[in-house]
Amino acid sequence: MIALLDGLRAFAGGALWRFGVRTVLRGPSPLLTALERLLIPWTALLALAPSTRWFPSVAIHAAWVAFDILLYALLRGIRASRNNATRQLRLMHITAGLVSTDALLTFWQAMVWNAPRVSTWWQAAPVAIACAGPLLTAPALWGAVRRLTRLEARP
Repeated sequence: MIALLDGLRAFAGGALWRFGVRTVLRGPSPLLTALERLLIPWTALLALAPSTRWFPSVAIHAAWVAFDILLYALLRGIRASRNNATRQLRLMHITAGLVSTDALLTFWQAMVWNAPRVSTWWQAAPVAIACAGPLLTAPALWGAVRRLTRLEARP
């Protein structure tokens, strides 16, 4: 086991956690596929969440569900357009921008609407997960934009 870890560290060029972070920040295709697939159960849970408890209004609840469906469609479109680098890069820019906006709006809603209504850590956990998702996903998507831009610029 020690020899395996030493070999992995040598391959990684240092600490394994740093290698993992660098890899995720490149936005590799398997990660984008995983994000696409994770949006399905997340969106279902979001749709089933009680509006009055977690959202300022039914309309905002519906908007978040529709937004996640749009993100799913965009991620699916990115994967489907692997043979068209220009279209894939355009979709990736749109998706990264939307997820970055999602991170800001989710945090704002969590602070303004959810925080005053949360009294236990069980209630805070879904809010924290909702905030962490786009916050952790946006850098990976922007990394994929950088990676695709470099690939497209190659002769």
